[in-house]
Amino acid sequence: MFVSRDNLINWLRGEFAEEQCGGFERLKRIPDTHVIRFLDHFASLNAVEQSDLKLVLAEWSSYRFAELAIPKKISEKFSRATAFPGLVGGVRYSGKMGAPQLKYQVEVQGNGLTITAPNVCFESILGVGFGRWDYLTQENSERSVDLLCELVEYVAGVPQRIPT
Repeated sequence: MFVSRDNLINWLRGEFAEEQCGGFERLKRIPDTHVIRFLDHFASLNAVEQSDLKLVLAEWSSYRFAELAIPKKISEKFSRATAFPGLVGGVRYSGKMGAPQLKYQVEVQGNGLTITAPNVCFESILGVGFGRWDYLTQENSERSVDLLCELVEYVAGVPQRIPT
């Protein structure tokens, strides 16, 4: 991929901002306790803390997206920022099976780009998850399959939206 890290970070921040402006409409439907914890944690932060977290997520995601080794400093910052203190246990964060019931990742080509980084999915582009859905139920299965199609379509369109 021939995108500068600064441009990639700015693009990733823009993608996050777009999802945030939409009320996290897609993220809220993802049956993944890690994503649910992220959303609860993010909602508890003030505007400055949210801005700081968004930068950490974009920096971390930019390395993964570009298939570059994540520097220790960035990895540690990401780990601290996504520890979600106080948000453990209970039914809301437990997952149904304790392990992912569905894992997805997408590899795409287009617009002169090939995106084959490990674990590329909607959630990982935003830096908030890994495409490991652990809260699938009979009640949410149909809408989860519909959502999966929507998210794969989003990732498939990334090469056309990413700055080159």
